[in-house]
Amino acid sequence: MQKEIQIEVNTKPYGEFKLYQRKNFTFYPGITSLVGCNGSGKSTLLKGFIEPQLRAMGTDYIEWDDRSNGGYHLMDKYLNFDDDIQGVAAMALSSEGERIVYALGDIFAKMGSGIRRNSGKRFAVLFDAIDSGMSVDEIIEIRNIFFDTIFPDAEKHNTELYVIIAANNYEWCADSRINNMNITTGKSIEISSYEDFRTAILKSRAIKDKSRE
Repeated sequence: MQKEIQIEVNTKPYGEFKLYQRKNFTFYPGITSLVGCNGSGKSTLLKGFIEPQLRAMGTDYIEWDDRSNGGYHLMDKYLNFDDDIQGVAAMALSSEGERIVYALGDIFAKMGSGIRRNSGKRFAVLFDAIDSGMSVDEIIEIRNIFFDTIFPDAEKHNTELYVIIAANNYEWCADSRINNMNITTGKSIEISSYEDFRTAILKSRAIKDKSRE
């Protein structure tokens, strides 16, 4: 099995506005963090290109979106059911970030099932806006779960696991085990300091603004 996924994109998905500078994005097993300013095309890449092409390839995948799976969705879920008083209390007294961490427990369980289901095959997990409202310690906690639990489990079951994350937070990029991808060019970028992250975000903003002129 070839250990990479090639995704072809339309560089101008919104008419004449050029969102991407290349037609092909390459993803490798592990975590890829999409780096770019708001509106630079992270969610479009995930939902408009990666997801439908994974389906076309027959690659099993699951997705997580803060709007439909995150903290506020989870709070609404509990507030609409009065048979779980502890759940209602936990949601009411938690921050948005804490609710997201709580909500992620569900997808981690699904990831475990997906890893076992796809033993010897590919399996992908897509996260959109995973960092919304999360504190530094919460991001580190979730990141550690990936590397301490999820990926060792994938290795145990010989599952080729791809995790692609759209997030605008330095903490998601500040780990040498994560491949940081420039959302505009599709190329890997090294982020070893906050200044590297800041520079990457500002460059993507400049490219975005120029393309809209």
